[in-house]
Amino acid sequence: MSTNQLQLPPQNRYITTHNASGKAVFSNRLPETMPKQLFNGVPFGLAYTSSEYPAQISADADLAKYEAKLSKPPGLVISTGTVCRIVDFAPHAESPMHRTVSLDYGVVLEGEVELSLDSGKRRILKRGDVAIQRATNHAWKNVTPDSGRHNQGHSSETNDDKAGGCSGVIARASQACKRCAASKLKCDDDKPCRRCVRRNQICQWSPRDDTFATPQSHVITIEHESHSMKQTGEDLLGNAGARVPFHDSEVAYILEGERANSPETESFCRGWEGFSAFNAFPLMGPGQWSSHDNVSIDFGLTDQDLELLDSLNRLVPARQAQDYLEQLPPHDAPTKMKSTRQISKADLQDSPLSHWTPRKEDNAHMDQQYLSLPQHLDNPQSHDVLKSRDRTNTLSTERRDVAFALVVEVCQWKNLDRIMQCFPSTRLLDSLMGNFFVQHISETDAWIHEPTMDLNQERPEMILTLAAAGAVLSKVEAIQRLGYAMLEVARLKVNSMFEDDNTLTRELKQQQMYTLTLQIGLWSGDKRRVEIAESCFQPIVTMLRRASRFKHEVYPIIAPSATDDDSTVNRKWRAWVEQESFKRLAHYVFIHDAQASSLRSTTPLISHIEFDLPLPFSRKLWDAKTAAEWKVIYIQEIPQSPSISVSLSTILQDITTLSSIPRHADFQLAAVATIHGISNMISDHNRILRGSARQWSIVVANLWQQELIQLLEQFRLLAVEPLKDSLPAMSIIYQTVSLSLYLPLDILETFSGRDGEERSSAIYQSFIQHISPTHLRKASWHAGQVLRIARSMPSGSLVASRAACVYFSALALWSLATVFSLNGMTPVTESRDTDEVFFLDGGDDGDILRRFVALGQGSPVLSSVGHYVHLQSRAAVMRLFQELFSSEHGLYGINQQGRALSHAFAILGLNGDVGAKDEYIQY
Repeated sequence: MSTNQLQLPPQNRYITTHNASGKAVFSNRLPETMPKQLFNGVPFGLAYTSSEYPAQISADADLAKYEAKLSKPPGLVISTGTVCRIVDFAPHAESPMHRTVSLDYGVVLEGEVELSLDSGKRRILKRGDVAIQRATNHAWKNVTPDSGRHNQGHSSETNDDKAGGCSGVIARASQACKRCAASKLKCDDDKPCRRCVRRNQICQWSPRDDTFATPQSHVITIEHESHSMKQTGEDLLGNAGARVPFHDSEVAYILEGERANSPETESFCRGWEGFSAFNAFPLMGPGQWSSHDNVSIDFGLTDQDLELLDSLNRLVPARQAQDYLEQLPPHDAPTKMKSTRQISKADLQDSPLSHWTPRKEDNAHMDQQYLSLPQHLDNPQSHDVLKSRDRTNTLSTERRDVAFALVVEVCQWKNLDRIMQCFPSTRLLDSLMGNFFVQHISETDAWIHEPTMDLNQERPEMILTLAAAGAVLSKVEAIQRLGYAMLEVARLKVNSMFEDDNTLTRELKQQQMYTLTLQIGLWSGDKRRVEIAESCFQPIVTMLRRASRFKHEVYPIIAPSATDDDSTVNRKWRAWVEQESFKRLAHYVFIHDAQASSLRSTTPLISHIEFDLPLPFSRKLWDAKTAAEWKVIYIQEIPQSPSISVSLSTILQDITTLSSIPRHADFQLAAVATIHGISNMISDHNRILRGSARQWSIVVANLWQQELIQLLEQFRLLAVEPLKDSLPAMSIIYQTVSLSLYLPLDILETFSGRDGEERSSAIYQSFIQHISPTHLRKASWHAGQVLRIARSMPSGSLVASRAACVYFSALALWSLATVFSLNGMTPVTESRDTDEVFFLDGGDDGDILRRFVALGQGSPVLSSVGHYVHLQSRAAVMRLFQELFSSEHGLYGINQQGRALSHAFAILGLNGDVGAKDEYIQY
């Protein structure tokens, strides 16, 4: 777009290079005029970018990459380099509060700007002042006093033509452009209008429309941002072809001021819209920055970090008035649904929990560059891992080399040089595997037995899979990426292993490897890996089913005798461990199936009716480290008839069977499997209820719902209450499953707008509006209980399925706030009297809870430190969930799933509140 169209004074940027003799010259590869683009009436200039740090300037490599960025501007930050961006910020405009995890230097060139921090602290920056932003939450406001010289300084015409004249001209209402006129919509005075710019359409209007239009006001220029937070001591002299380090001072904010010729309110709106358009720039796509050859693997941010920051920065009104008017139905058209203020489809498509759309560059080899690790990280002491148990079973250098050979076999040639130099050492791989086992043994449904595993006898695929499972638990970003890269190698090799030898489909270790790759993928938070894990789940179900691993008959009794010698005991122990491993693997696969079906809104692949295998033995037996220890525990704990006749199928047929489970059976695992079986039954009920067209079907479904309510209450008394102290995860799963009975989880994302407003309106009309107010209030209470329990759980435990429970709780509360507002069920009180509110995350006070559920007494709120938040303050509620994950990850590091969920909470909070005046009420 030309300078005249932008009405900006010409700005130049001069790029230097070297000639053939090594002398410094000015590059003529690109025009010296600053490239600018117009977004919602606000011009943005991209002075320069670097895609990597240190920069590769030989053969003008950095210049070529900058040239490519001119056609596709980067996002807020480039995770491996720098961005120098110039923005004219409108007079009197105020940006939303935002944050970038980067080190920025801001210099005011002209005018005055107010810098506000989220703590309430403020500073006025005048010409020449510098602001140093160190990843803080902040906002800008142009407070430049009106002064004619500012207007003159930015005019593209001569001073004689325009000086002082514009301020005295009152702009008349211009005629609409052709597109707005055809749509009978209000058009902007300035052309091109915002609607056409936003839709990337050509804005056509009569030239006479602009005869008396007020010139566009461009006040503040913001250059954003230096991401590099690392300096080196390399010397440029005598090394023109080397990689030159950028210093933080090379990038700055540039702020300029000018006279305003429009009312403050209009300037404010323009500034807000401009900032919104800036923040809507597409960030670097997943894997995009991985194409640079000299990326430092331990650089701090990932694409998911940037997506999260982008979502946090877009805390602006989701729709402008024009968009809203466009979508209003004609006066004579029936209204489908009151405005629910759903999240826009585009926002949710950016969410990590939306559907994955494959790109051409997405493939199994895209992460191979992360298989190399910087030397300073190739040491267990250089990064935090979970405290490992003392193990005599350690990895040998020879087995590490065998695993490395497997990596070399799979990797592409372009990545081999780096991988061969920097593949993790034996000590690090061994530490990562120990990391996995520490986490695995703490899980109720553990299904891999470490004491009988000899790492130096295992297949290399198992070594890589175990190391990958431990690496993704690390706090260090580079180690996490290493884990996911090893996962891809292991996944490819395990699949080919089954193809090469079909008999391996019946082998325990091979099934464990395959299942572990699915577990890592499902809870990775990466849309591609999650979809792969979902699509590859059927084979393991088929392997277990066709080997009759869901049946009682294939599990004979294996028991030691007091007269057995050491050799016999050891043989029996290993046979017993293999049999128990199959049982535990089968139960884990059943639980995984139920969790995946809830997460992905699909039908479970396994029915509890076919699950007839006996329950596993107690954890005390399973955790025995030696054959001798196993023998002693077995003889002491188990009676003469050690068989376990109880199965998951019998429990779900009669829930009271839980009270008669033998003491040598694993009661905790039985309870976890049972609640997931109930979850599957509720999913079946919800599908039938939504598909019921006949009145008798609805009656049957309602009767079924009453039976499920009674079933959940019995389960609470038999399992949840006894285990609430020893197994807090049980409570959070129970509350989520109870929530799904009143508000199906698989409709929540659709209602929020993921599939568009038509689908959202349809799900509201066909189902949600028919849910009784009593059930909706009951659902809100269960969702609040999930938040309460999550806050009380030990740090580091909100991962995998437990983190998904928190996500569904947040999504349910967001949806319920909308429904309550639509139905006028629970108006927000402005009173500070806590007697008039009901704490959804409070304790189970029977009378108060019954009055809220049955009568709607009390405005629903959620508690926080020193205050409470109304449910209808959706943005504030979502911030509570963001704070929960921030606190959680403050100690244990943000893994990829945590970043994905935090991003989702930010997206859910974008649209603000529904009718609440006060977000936080002190009490």
